[in-house]
Amino acid sequence: DINSALGRVQLGRLDSFERRRKEVVALYNKLLGLSNKGTHLYSILVEKRDEFFEYMKANGVGCSFHFLSLHQEKAFKKYNKGRLPVTEYVSRRVVTLPLDATITNNEVKRVASMVKNFNQ
Repeated sequence: DINSALGRVQLGRLDSFERRRKEVVALYNKLLGLSNKGTHLYSILVEKRDEFFEYMKANGVGCSFHFLSLHQEKAFKKYNKGRLPVTEYVSRRVVTLPLDATITNNEVKRVASMVKNFNQ
């Protein structure tokens, strides 16, 4: 199977991918004054998320969000026992910045600069 063959080749590069992702996280942390640890997603909180997405998209940077307040989702409504204010606060503001093994330091610097400029 072609996907298996590709996957096996990529697994051989896993250590270098993870090493680079750690470098990217360290650079974002330095530039943004944060202390994120994980290398899967680089999350920040933004007060005006929709405006932030538009701003980043207009400048050619793709951002996303991956975390929703599950207790507010239709499928889980029957389990909702009340409000979770911290979860709801984060869910409305969380954004993930570009993070992969191929992003350059200059690209990270550009993204970080745009984040800082937006928050001013």
